[in-house]
Amino acid sequence: MTTSVDTALLDPDHLLRLADPSEYGAYGEMLDDAFTTGCWVTEEYRAGLHQIARRAKSSFVWVVEQLSSHELVAGILTPHPDEIRGGISTFNILGVATAGRGLGLGHKLVEHAIAQARYNGAESLSINSSPHMTHAHRLYYQHGFVRRIERETKVVDRGQRLFSFEL
Repeated sequence: MTTSVDTALLDPDHLLRLADPSEYGAYGEMLDDAFTTGCWVTEEYRAGLHQIARRAKSSFVWVVEQLSSHELVAGILTPHPDEIRGGISTFNILGVATAGRGLGLGHKLVEHAIAQARYNGAESLSINSSPHMTHAHRLYYQHGFVRRIERETKVVDRGQRLFSFEL
């Protein structure tokens, strides 16, 4: 399994790095904060935010550590190279906790996911998002993603049809 980087200093106080398995619980808590503060999620989705060890079997677990406090303030999952199918990569569960908001970390995580996909030979990135996650949608549009309404067939969490975006 290959990544383009193992760590990257995003700014003087924020380090992007692969999570240690001992941090998966803290990562889940950070995601819980990110997805339940200023947003709503179903209980099923919320439970999935804490299943990091299961997700790590097919994804790299990236965290942003605030160096001054050693707190995890953001993160994203990118697929292992053998999970990229037909030249199409993805990423998921991009979250920025309350303590990390307003610092551009979401943008940096999307840029990282794009770089990872390209490094691993993907020709495009395809992602899904809940309809109410409008902040995320703006972030995706700013990075050149376009909505693919014709692909919006995935229904989750009590009938919620996910939006589809592609770069």
